[in-house]
Amino acid sequence: MLIPLAHTCEGMAQPPKLDIMPQLVQQEIDASEPCHQAGLLKLAIAPGTQAPSLPAQLVMIFDMSGSMRGRPMQLLEEALSHVYTNLRPQDKLSMIRFGGSASEDFSNWDKPTIESNGIQPFEMVGGGTNYDAAMSQSLATIRSIPGMTDMGTQHSVSKQVVFLTDGHPYPEDTANDSMDLAGEHPTVGFSFNAMSLNDNLSEEVKRRLMSYTEVGRGQYVHGEDETDLQAKLDKMLKLSQNIVYASPALTMEVFPGVRITNVKLPLIGITILDNASTGTHTLNLPDIEQGNMMEVVYEVHIDTPQPVGTVQEIIQWSIPGQPPVVSSVKWVNQHTAMLAQTNPRPTVLGTIASTIQAKKMGNDAEAERLAKTLTQMGTALGDNTATGVATVIEETQGADLDLGAVLEKISDTKTKTDGSV
Repeated sequence: MLIPLAHTCEGMAQPPKLDIMPQLVQQEIDASEPCHQAGLLKLAIAPGTQAPSLPAQLVMIFDMSGSMRGRPMQLLEEALSHVYTNLRPQDKLSMIRFGGSASEDFSNWDKPTIESNGIQPFEMVGGGTNYDAAMSQSLATIRSIPGMTDMGTQHSVSKQVVFLTDGHPYPEDTANDSMDLAGEHPTVGFSFNAMSLNDNLSEEVKRRLMSYTEVGRGQYVHGEDETDLQAKLDKMLKLSQNIVYASPALTMEVFPGVRITNVKLPLIGITILDNASTGTHTLNLPDIEQGNMMEVVYEVHIDTPQPVGTVQEIIQWSIPGQPPVVSSVKWVNQHTAMLAQTNPRPTVLGTIASTIQAKKMGNDAEAERLAKTLTQMGTALGDNTATGVATVIEETQGADLDLGAVLEKISDTKTKTDGSV
């Protein structure tokens, strides 16, 4: 449900104004055949709008099963000390540990509270690696923090969960509900991020963690080894402190005769919606970071052509607190359609989305084929995003495949509000 700005909690700043900028490959389309084309929606903080970084509410979930014993645990303590040191006065931190069970170490502490109480040495948690218990405890902790499930704070606090593990769920049935639990976090306003730490971690576990972040509207990173831990935790901390618009809820109203498919965020590797028929659909999007533009791609299908000269409205986009924006097409004769101006950007981003999907599914041959297509497109169009993503994909083929590294590099290839990458 969308929450009007008037319902924001007293004292909470209203979210900054967003520009909603829809694009299609072609605005003028051939009236002699059905329309199937790529579309793009850009979301960015409106020029001239003040958009300070939001206070961060950070919930960290740490695997403290037996496999973390020894040097990994020592490095984790050192990395967390670095996180505590770099908290801002407006930030709050909660910590959960898990093994065969899960428990809350502390909740909603600011930096002075952490400094006055001190952090107790970490203790191992025996009995397995229970993903379900960890995520259930995360939701319980969030719901116990005053005001954190109040959707009036949805856009004015950066709410982030970071789930860190170095192993496969054990026993296997302790991850039966984890997909649903990860997906429940955005319903209470939190993005669910995941981080893996194990140079021998299987691709199956990496894909599992990526699927959690996909439904949790977060990001996935993979630590190559224990020494990479501090850098990756620091990356997550900086992400939480760089958000200027948290949990945007975008309404997509699909008009009669139109069908929308494959709604994705290609540079984050997230699928938002597979199929949207006529009606209103709410798209819960990831947080918007300082200086970056969010690009959402989709496919438009209109099976029944309209008479030449007809302007057909296809989608209305809206976000709380600002006027809606309508996408439309104009049906023209075949000759006019052939001469009509085209916009290659939706196709480029759609191809990137397909490339990442192939990579995530383990289809290296298809990913490599699409990456070569991206290289050609990027070279011909001067599109650095296409060539950059192609390079990342081509550099991680075969034995060097690391899905976490691929997604991390691609997520860093974000479009700036000035159009650069």
